[in-house]
Amino acid sequence: MQDKINREYLEKYEQCLAIVDYGSKEKRRDTAFAMTWLMAGEKQLSGSYRHNLLEALAYHTVQDNALLDNLRQPPSDTTGLGYNYSPFRHLLCTLAGDGFLNRATVRHIFNHLEHEYKKYSGGSCMQDSVYNVPFYGFNCAALNDCLKAFAEEWRGTQLG
Repeated sequence: MQDKINREYLEKYEQCLAIVDYGSKEKRRDTAFAMTWLMAGEKQLSGSYRHNLLEALAYHTVQDNALLDNLRQPPSDTTGLGYNYSPFRHLLCTLAGDGFLNRATVRHIFNHLEHEYKKYSGGSCMQDSVYNVPFYGFNCAALNDCLKAFAEEWRGTQLG
């Protein structure tokens, strides 16, 4: 039964992805995830079916297992800090809201990126570019939304 549900929604995901024609490849994938997850929500799946579908859609959307695995593990010296989380806002907030991500790891990465952002921002456009300030800022915003989702402030209904 689970395999049938996963196949059905992965097909729907691909159909949604074909519709989305704007933004970066990653942002299109995130938008297709949001569309598919809304449809899955209407099906009222039970807990384990829903969780397993979310996991299957998440890894299919990101296409980089290391990015999600990094956010699921406890923070450590090997926690990756250079992933680009910003295009996957809907996906990450949904995962955080469902307890799929490790809150301490998200907080650890957010704190590091926020420190780097504050350290290097405020200079010239050239300096911002050299120190990759936009990368820090956009990723801080995405991870801050995840932290809100952990606090149940983000209800999964925000699509803007």
